[in-house]
Amino acid sequence: MSKEDKIRNLWESKFWDAVGCGMNEEQAAKVAGNVIDNRRKEKTMKYVIEIDCDNDAFEDHPAWEVKRILKVLVEKMHGEYDPPDFLTLYDMNGNAVGTAVYSECSIT
Repeated sequence: MSKEDKIRNLWESKFWDAVGCGMNEEQAAKVAGNVIDNRRKEKTMKYVIEIDCDNDAFEDHPAWEVKRILKVLVEKMHGEYDPPDFLTLYDMNGNAVGTAVYSECSIT
């Protein structure tokens, strides 16, 4: 079920709940709409890892270098209860090639 289908089902459920409580359809639609607006304003957390593979460290075996960078990231996070909000990722030559970012995003 798509996100929009879930939202539509939630709206219908809240609408009929409100009608069942004695509200007219206009009032019920407003209540259901408010529930949906609040749901869309909720936040979700994302951890985004981005690696730029356009340099010499990735030339011969790009997958190996990505694997090495991810292993370093895992080692840095080992034992951490909360992941760091931001980390710079480096290739085997010491060049900054990416980031790992923990962020809060609005659900839309």
